[in-house]
Amino acid sequence: MKSLILVDADWIAFQMSSACQFPFRCHDGVWMPFAKEDDVFKAIDERMEYIKEQTGAKKIVMTLSSTDNWRHRFMDTYKGNRDPMNRPVALKAAKQYIAKKYTTLTEPGLEADDVMGIYATDPNWMPSYRKIIVTIDKDLKQIPAWHYNPEGDFEPWKQDTHDADALFFVQALAGDMTDGYSGCKGIGVDTAAKLLDDEPFVWERYEHVFKSGKRAGEKEMRWRKAPAENRYEQALSFYLKAGMTEDDLMNNGAVARILRHGEFDFKTNQTTFNTRELLEVMK
Repeated sequence: MKSLILVDADWIAFQMSSACQFPFRCHDGVWMPFAKEDDVFKAIDERMEYIKEQTGAKKIVMTLSSTDNWRHRFMDTYKGNRDPMNRPVALKAAKQYIAKKYTTLTEPGLEADDVMGIYATDPNWMPSYRKIIVTIDKDLKQIPAWHYNPEGDFEPWKQDTHDADALFFVQALAGDMTDGYSGCKGIGVDTAAKLLDDEPFVWERYEHVFKSGKRAGEKEMRWRKAPAENRYEQALSFYLKAGMTEDDLMNNGAVARILRHGEFDFKTNQTTFNTRELLEVMK
C-alpha cells in the first residue's frame, strides 16, 4: 500500500527557522536575531525530502494550527506559559512558505495535532494510503495509527488502540505543565502509568476509631483502597483525594485529548467527545 505522511508543520516551521537563526551585531552594539528566508525554506525542503525518503511516502500533507483553539473553552491557561517573544524571527515566513509550497490542512479551532489525529483515523479520507503521523510530540501516541518520529524512530510503527487509550488516561491524570495544565496534584506520569498494570481501584474515605493508647475511642477520617468499576471512577477518586473536583478531571482530560475521527463537529466547531465516557470504556 502507498504511504502518505501527515506532518506536524508547526514543528517543522519552528525547528527549521530556529536552526537557521543566528545573532547579529548591529553597528551600535545592539544584538538582534537574524535569519535568511531562503536558508529557512531550503532547510524545510531538505528536511521533508529526508522524511519522505525514510518513510517511503508517496504523498506529503502538512498540518498547521489554527489561530484559535478549542481547548481554551475548557482551560484558559492552556499553553498560556508560552513566551510569544521567544519565537524564531522567520517562523511566520516559514509557515507561509509551507502553506504555499505543500498540500496543507488547517481547520478552524484545531491544533495541528488534532488535524493529524482526525485525518489519520478517518477511514474515508485517502483510503488507498497508509497514513503516517510525523511528529516529535509524544502526545500524538494517543492516536491509534501509524507513527514516525524522525528524531527517535528508524521506521514507521503502528500504535494500537489499547496503548493509545492508556496514554490518554496517563495524561488526564498527570497533566503536562509545558502545555499549561497541571493534572491531578501529586500524580506524575510514572505513577499514573503504573496504575494501568492492575485492576482499577478507588480511594474511599472511612471513619477510623482508635482501639487503644492515648487516643482510644477517638475518630478520624482516613483513605483506603476499594474496587472500582472503571478507569473513570479511579481517576476521579485520585482527584477527590487531592482536594480537587470532578470538573478538574473533566477539564484536564479534555485539554489532554488529541482528537480522533468523529470527535469534532466541523459545522459547529465543537468537540463531541466526553472525558467520562472515554475513561469508562477503557479496556
